[in-house]
Amino acid sequence: MKKKKLLVLGLPLMLIAGGAGAYMTGQLDPFLGTAPPAEAAVETAPLPPAGTEFVELRDLGLSVIRDGIVFEVIYLDLSLEVTADAKPLVERHRPRMLDRIQAALRDLFAYRSRRGMPPIDVVEMKMVVLQVTRRMFGDAAVVDAHLISDWVSEPGT
Repeated sequence: MKKKKLLVLGLPLMLIAGGAGAYMTGQLDPFLGTAPPAEAAVETAPLPPAGTEFVELRDLGLSVIRDGIVFEVIYLDLSLEVTADAKPLVERHRPRMLDRIQAALRDLFAYRSRRGMPPIDVVEMKMVVLQVTRRMFGDAAVVDAHLISDWVSEPGT
């Protein structure tokens, strides 16, 4: 009697647990029709053009001003991807480029802060950097901008 009770209660529990495990690991997907087709191509990010080089922009500081005082300072580390031909030009005009990037980002931060909008995100920062640098050096010279790191420092800390 005890064996029969164990079999009646234990066997369904083991089947349910096994089925749940197979479902969670994806082994039932082909049977349920949720498996991706075998010929589906995996999308990969396009590779940058051959012959690009990187220009590091380290410790780019942006002061965010609210009500006439420095509310916080945002520091960025960027890497600008440029064509090999444009790298000497970018390096030669580095101070002017940094000044224009800082001014554009500072203006955008101040604009959004005055209107009570949330601060800009990484995508918007990247768009501003690309817009400034492409305006300076041309669309063909600047391939992409990559954010390496960012951090915020509050005055007095």
